[in-house]
Amino acid sequence: MNSDTENPWKVVAATGGDLEIVLTVVREFYRDLEFPWDSDLKRRVLKGILGGTEAAKLWLIRDSAGVGGYALVTYFLSLEFDGRVALLDEFYVEPRCRGMGLGGWALEEIAGRLVAEGIGVIRLELDERHPEAGRLYARHGFRREPRQIWSRRIGPDQADALR
Repeated sequence: MNSDTENPWKVVAATGGDLEIVLTVVREFYRDLEFPWDSDLKRRVLKGILGGTEAAKLWLIRDSAGVGGYALVTYFLSLEFDGRVALLDEFYVEPRCRGMGLGGWALEEIAGRLVAEGIGVIRLELDERHPEAGRLYARHGFRREPRQIWSRRIGPDQADALR
């Protein structure tokens, strides 16, 4: 994946018209990580994201044959990082597309777009069951921080969602 002439892949912003394919690839990611899945809830949340929001963007990694993965980026403000920060909330490359440099290429494409938006920091979470993803992130400049991520579900439908 050295140049655009050799690389058939593109990172494209998903739109409302992509909802069904997005649901399919996100479902694959959730299945891969054994995350709980509620089709109606995911459809509702993804409609909001794909409908255009300042809070998040979803990019599809695709070629002429179809989708090979996706990235979901959400944004927040941070005093520590002096402004707007991107959280790479979900990043997935389909198993059939792994091992050929697609993930690293897509990370760099997305980083370039975020820099163009004025973003200076990308954060992400790493599932400890996937050390190969950690190696990919490390090769592309991400560093583990001496912090833990803690979560508390507070909505009425969220009580049993954390394992």
